[in-house]
This record gives sequence, C-alpha cells and structure tokens, in this order.
Amino acid sequence: MTSQNPRPSPPSPPTHADRRLTRRALLLGGGVLAPAALLLGTLAHRGGRQPVEPRADSEPLPPEVLQRLHRATDAAVTGLLPLAHQEASATLAAVPENAPALFILACVALEAGAPREAEAAVARLETRVPERPEPRLLEQLLVRRRSIPDSGWCAAFREAWANLGRPDFERDHLLTRVALEPFTPAGEEEAESWWAPSPTPARLTLALTSYPLPPERAEWLLQQLPTLEDPALFIVAASVLSGPAVGAALRRRARPVLHHRMEELARAAPKAMQLQLHRQLAGTSQDEPFGPLELEALETVAALISWREDSAEGTFLEARRRLREADVPHASRRAFSLATAAAVGPAHAVLNQRAEATRSQLMPGARHGLGRILLGVGTRLAGETLLVPRTLGLMMCGAGAEDLRDPESLARFEESSDELFAIHAEFRKAALALWPIASLQEDAYAAAARDECAFLRAFASPEALQRAMADRPDPLQCVPRTWEPPPSRGTPTP
Repeated sequence: MTSQNPRPSPPSPPTHADRRLTRRALLLGGGVLAPAALLLGTLAHRGGRQPVEPRADSEPLPPEVLQRLHRATDAAVTGLLPLAHQEASATLAAVPENAPALFILACVALEAGAPREAEAAVARLETRVPERPEPRLLEQLLVRRRSIPDSGWCAAFREAWANLGRPDFERDHLLTRVALEPFTPAGEEEAESWWAPSPTPARLTLALTSYPLPPERAEWLLQQLPTLEDPALFIVAASVLSGPAVGAALRRRARPVLHHRMEELARAAPKAMQLQLHRQLAGTSQDEPFGPLELEALETVAALISWREDSAEGTFLEARRRLREADVPHASRRAFSLATAAAVGPAHAVLNQRAEATRSQLMPGARHGLGRILLGVGTRLAGETLLVPRTLGLMMCGAGAEDLRDPESLARFEESSDELFAIHAEFRKAALALWPIASLQEDAYAAAARDECAFLRAFASPEALQRAMADRPDPLQCVPRTWEPPPSRGTPTP
C-alpha cells in the first residue's frame, strides 16, 4: 500500500528579488567570464559620482587635435618617443598651452631620461594648470628616478602618488577626455602584424588576444589545435572556438577537434584540476542539472590539490617574448590578457551554471555534495595570484559554503571577497593606465603577472583599506573589472 503523504516538491528557484545582490554578483554579471571582457580595463559606473567641475582645459577640441593626442599617447606608451613628441608638439602648435599635450611631453621626456627637458615641461604644465596634481606627481617621480634610478617605476610612482595624498585620478585626470574619445588605428596594426612573416607562436598569441576574432584567424586557429601542446594556450583556444566569438558552423567543426586534443592533454596532466574539470564538463548543456554519476566524478576532480600546472607569470613572459620578436604592438598588454584568460577558462562558468540548475532541484539539506564540489574547485581557483580567478574562486567558495550550510565559512569568504574589492577600488584611484610612460606600464604588467593581487594591495594603505572596508559602496554603484585595456580597440592607454 502506497503512502498517502505527498512527496515534498523541490523548492522553487529564488526570485530576482530574493537573490543576494552583492559586488561579487555584479562582478559575475558584469561579464568577466567572457573572453572579450577579460581584456577590459575600465570601471562601469552606475551613478554615485557627481560630475566633475569644468577644468581650464575643458573647452571642446577639434577632432583632428584629439586624434593627434591619441596618437601621441599611444606612441608614448609603446615607447615610440619621437612620434609621441611630434604629435604632442603638433597639438601645441594648433592649441597653444594645451594641458594634455604638455602632460604627454613631460612624460616623454621623463621616459627618455632627459631631466632638463622633463623639468621644463613639468614647470610649463604646472603654470598652465597650477591646481592639478599631475605635474606635482611628475615632479616627485622625476626626483625619485634621479636619486634612486634602480628602485623601479611602479615603486617610484606609488610613493609619489601616496605623498600627494592618493588623489583620485580615476575620477578626474588630464587625459580622461582623451581616453574616452575613440581613435582606433589598432585594426591596421593588427592586420600588418598578422600578415607579416611572423612565426606560428606569435600568430597564435595574436589570434588568441584579438577581439573580435576575424573569420580568417578563427579558421587558422582551428588548424593549429591538433598540435597545440601548451595547456594554457589550449584553454584560451577552447574558450574562443566554443564561444560567441566564432560562428555556429565553425563551432560545430571545432567541437570534435577540441575534444580529441583535450583528452590528450588531460591524460598527460591528471592532477591539473582545470583540465580535468574542462574534460568533465565540455560539451554538456549549461542548463542541465548534474546526475549522481556526474556529481561523483566531480567530487574526485574537486579533491585535486592544484588548479593547474603552469603559472600566470610563465604564460605572460613566454607570450610577451613571442610577440616582441614578431614586433607586435602592445606586447605586454596582449600577453597579460592571455595570461588572465588562461588562468580562468570556460569550465568554471559551466560548473556554476549547472550547479545553479542542480540546486533548484534539491532541498537545502541535500546540497552538501554540491557544496563540497564548489568549495574544492573554488579554493583552488582562489589560490591563483591574478585578480579575476581569485575573485571568481572566492565567489564559488561562498556558494559552496551556502550549500554546506556553513555560515562561518560563508562570512569568511565574503569578507575576503569584499577586501579584494576594496583593494581594487583603492588601486583604481591611481589610474595607472592614464600615465603614458612606457617603462611604468611595462613594470606594472610584469609585477601584475607575478602576483596581481599583491601588486594591487601595495597601492592601498592600511588606513585607506580600513576606510574602504568600513564604508563599502552600494553594490549598484560600480562593477570592478581587470585593470588593463583592450589590445584591439586602439585606446591610448595600455
């Protein structure tokens, strides 16, 4: 005789209003999982900041003058100092005493190691905009570089910025308007680099860091898959060739090739969690709940002790070397973008989505297995030194702690995530990408590739971090993203 007690139905999925809206959720919703968004170096604002008062240099500039400023800035950050000097000087000829042009000339002289010229340019800039902190920072940077030339560009910049009271250059900078105006010579530069007789490794890196990916490069990338031996490059290639950057027809053709190469690489690295997770989840439906056998297999994967066998710094250095040998512009920017994309990969996003589908089918007390999987994978991902994987790993750990009904662990992960957000918010105030000094940018990329989270933390004083943690912004105010700008859109800041 069957029981008359009705079987309890699974809980309904939480409504939008019930979902916890936090900075971590916004970071996830902001698109950092997409390959294109991994290349972004901007901060999306949703209100919260008042308009900046008009500056002395705020009069509208003719389009041709803005283009010259873009060319000057882009040339300065790529080390093409004569071109940068030429374009900035031409701007001054058209618009005498233009503050952005004076600023660029001062940065070029500083980069060139010409102290007298730098001093003169800084003095001229300070006369033009005496209320601005940029000339004072350049002056301190010049003194620091002259007295301790081996201290490193980032260390010198950070000390000068801190001595000035950490002004918020993200909110307002002499090159803010210049950076917002679109000028995109990068398409021509990319085409020239692509069709030049570059070695295959350089072409591969160029293809993996192009967005959007032209069809001919997608076809070429597909042809390289069978011989692709570097797991980091395979992870990025898999993200590109299975995502929206390519057409549906090419995705179908790429699927069996990706599967075959993935099996070979996964067998060769049985302890690399990232590869094993990709092997387990590739080709599965993102809306399908996990079955018992899949959960059992994922628990085995989640017990592995390392996320991957390679390192972000190793990927960065090798990619930068290849790009430099092929004379590809913005080599460090592209190499860092590649290292970030390789550290994440597509599998963790599939895991998150399928975990959500599974969670909606389970009673809260039956989610412990799912929680252990998310906690295991999230812990390894959070062990990465780069900002994006660490943030995503902490988010996954938080979800796992909720499934395990472990409020203490959940509070600990959320505090770590909030602290990382606060560190990043403090770092953004330096607006490092708006300083067209090639050596400064190169030093920053190299330091970030070694340990991005430590690099960001160095810009936040203990007092500033404490204030930021105590006065956390409304999560609707801003969405954090990685600090380097897109290599393919021609922005003048690296």
